[in-house]
Amino acid sequence: MGISVKEALELDCFRGARLIAGQSGLDRPISRVSVLESPDLDDFGNAMGRGDFYISSFFAIKDDLEAQMNTFKILTNTSSSGLCLIDLYMDDLSPGIKEYADREAYPVMMISNFVPYAAIITEIMGAIIKHKEDTITEMTIRSLLQPMVTEQEVYSMAMGINNKFLDSVGALYLKTGSDQEADIAVLKNSFKGKEHWSFLKFDGGLLLIMSFGKESKERINMQLNQVLDGIDYYFRHYRMGISRFHRSLGNLNTCIREALMSYEVCDRRSDNKVYYNDLGVYRLLMLIKDEPELRRFHDEMVVPLESYDRQNGTSLLNTAISYVDNDGDIKKTAQHLYQHQNTIRYRLNKVKEILDMKEMGGSFYEKLSIAIKINKILKERL
Repeated sequence: MGISVKEALELDCFRGARLIAGQSGLDRPISRVSVLESPDLDDFGNAMGRGDFYISSFFAIKDDLEAQMNTFKILTNTSSSGLCLIDLYMDDLSPGIKEYADREAYPVMMISNFVPYAAIITEIMGAIIKHKEDTITEMTIRSLLQPMVTEQEVYSMAMGINNKFLDSVGALYLKTGSDQEADIAVLKNSFKGKEHWSFLKFDGGLLLIMSFGKESKERINMQLNQVLDGIDYYFRHYRMGISRFHRSLGNLNTCIREALMSYEVCDRRSDNKVYYNDLGVYRLLMLIKDEPELRRFHDEMVVPLESYDRQNGTSLLNTAISYVDNDGDIKKTAQHLYQHQNTIRYRLNKVKEILDMKEMGGSFYEKLSIAIKINKILKERL
């Protein structure tokens, strides 16, 4: 559980560093960092291991191209992750050695001799430790979400994530399309002093767990709105799911599930944010989204409209979607589509005709609404 060379290059100590060879090997993992200044690598090579990242000035071999090539062969044969050269005695490698490094996908970077070895070692090892902690936390969250976990087990795992969690708890899950570490840093900086909150990486996104003591519902909602305002301010593009708040830390798994489900619906509907309380029938549909019967119901209602539109150059399905999005209000649907209300009525009658539902009353909208919501859930899978 290390970090990649590419991730290491994003650390502050590598600001201004030049990648001079092996760009295709930036995904190599780093497990530890060592200084390499020994003039005799034959014995040192036995101590090298997979994932070792080395720092060197090549002082002992700065004028010996054969020794430099031999060094690179040892480095690649031991599956080390990369080499950081200090530019104290040299500012580049020979073309032949760089070609070898490129061929072996072995990353080599040059960095200023004003950057202390200790800074490089400290920052990389700190990032490795942080990555391991993030991995353990993500595994804990996945364990929380397993079925049949008791409330006491949830409480114990929650305290393992943050032993300062308070009794009431809620969760937000969002993705911004940018760097998770940077997103977390922004939010942590914005909400300093919230030791009883946790800002966590999870499944490619950011999971914010907010806990509270005996605050009133109004006080909790006020702080939630402050968070939402902060997210709006700092992130231009994001999708977010927001759970309900629960009065027991033992319900943290439920909070996280609610936030994840709300995010998934938000993503399928291309909304900005979705509250679990506003999911309505989506709460049920998401639970059975992989059931064959759900797909059959969808295909019976939606596929005929898609086929008709494709063959006739119409937009009946789009009209049906807008009709459902506007809660069955023909006036609002007409305004949304910039059409006359009679045009919308004609199109909806055509939909009923195609689906053989002309004799149905209110159940037409009910079935159409469910079919359109299923379509939004399944649209990325179709």
